[in-house]
Amino acid sequence: MSRRGTWVVGVVVLLAIAGLLACRGTYMPAYDGLVIVPSFGSAAMQVFSLDLTTGRTATIDSAPTISGQPTAMVLDPTGTFAYVTIVPNAQVFQSVAAPSIAAYKIASDGTLSEAVTSLTMLSLAGAGTISPVAMTIDSAGKFLFVADQLTANTLGNTVPGSISVFSIGSGGSLAEVAGSPFTVQPIQNGITANLVGLAVTPTKYPVLNTQSVQNAECSLVQPLPPSTPEYLYVADANNNVVWAFNVQSGGILSPIVNPLSGVVVTFPADSVTTGVAVDPCNRFVFVTNNNSNDVSAYAICNGTSPARPPICVANQYPAGYLVEVPGSPFSLGGGTTPANGPTVLAVDPLANFVYVVNNKSNTLSGFRISQTSGGLAPTSPAVVNTGINPTAIAIRGDDNWLFVANNDTLNGFGVLSQYELTPASGTLTPFGTGIQTDNYPTAVGVK
Repeated sequence: MSRRGTWVVGVVVLLAIAGLLACRGTYMPAYDGLVIVPSFGSAAMQVFSLDLTTGRTATIDSAPTISGQPTAMVLDPTGTFAYVTIVPNAQVFQSVAAPSIAAYKIASDGTLSEAVTSLTMLSLAGAGTISPVAMTIDSAGKFLFVADQLTANTLGNTVPGSISVFSIGSGGSLAEVAGSPFTVQPIQNGITANLVGLAVTPTKYPVLNTQSVQNAECSLVQPLPPSTPEYLYVADANNNVVWAFNVQSGGILSPIVNPLSGVVVTFPADSVTTGVAVDPCNRFVFVTNNNSNDVSAYAICNGTSPARPPICVANQYPAGYLVEVPGSPFSLGGGTTPANGPTVLAVDPLANFVYVVNNKSNTLSGFRISQTSGGLAPTSPAVVNTGINPTAIAIRGDDNWLFVANNDTLNGFGVLSQYELTPASGTLTPFGTGIQTDNYPTAVGVK
């Protein structure tokens, strides 16, 4: 072969290698974000690098399997581990035999690997198998909380909703705390609780960066003291209420009670209460009501919060008590048919906006949060489109990117909706046509 021919072959080889590399993503923490997606159809975890300058994503060559059907996911505060709740799936090879939690280590190059053996979740004594549907982790990375929905055992008997709690140890290991899973007693109407969403109050304020100082509401108050109490709020879709718990030492939950009567208190919402989100500045709680198509908003009676309503003191409400804010519940509007069907929601990291996933209308609603009252006002635009059957939402900590997982297929593939978020206005701008994933993505996390 001539020297010219050798040169041509060399160029072709280099171009081929470049083409292959272009199809694979690389992750550099100083310049890139990371998007993680568990998919039900393929029983695998997918990872995408996110170029923070261009917004473009690329698949990272790492897709560890999931030993069952994933139902929810959360990243720990440091972005070191991803936790996924999984339930048995006969179509998956070597599926878990009972509801479990898998822990994946996120390496410095963005790849994932199973950190520890999946932990089997404890069932309710004498009741039957639980059914995990939602999860959250506290801002200190100490405890993992899981909402277990109402289900039935093999005999058809009701298994009440519960909350499973796990302490987080070294290497991402989990240990279920004493007394878990925790149940709640039927309230006056005798209807068994169906616990489907939950959120925990922060024990420290979010870390601010130079891009977000203009909206840094948390920076206007003193840092939270080390002994800040921790409260867990849980949505009950059967009783249309929010349950509130003190998170005690060791992760043990105790319901908040009326100090005068000693009776456990619940906080009324609207029809089919579904999702819960807590303001990262430790002031407000927001709850979606799937059937009534609105959002309930509450102020927290929290002695460490500068937004503690005067009514808390006047009525001697206990710490962690919720007071519905004026104007609540707030309608999603939109004039869609059928109704929007709000499910999950998320407050942006700077506590200025709340975004609501509307499962029935395949849309996402945005609201600005009043920093004094907790009231909600629509952003502009008030609604943006998602993919089909949106089920999960995640906002990056820099407050610039938002993702929605759509649990349906398009040409045999799943889709993540991607939006550029403007911190000053809360405006969401759809980015591209979405990110193609394996089919039926069930959750999304962003680092």
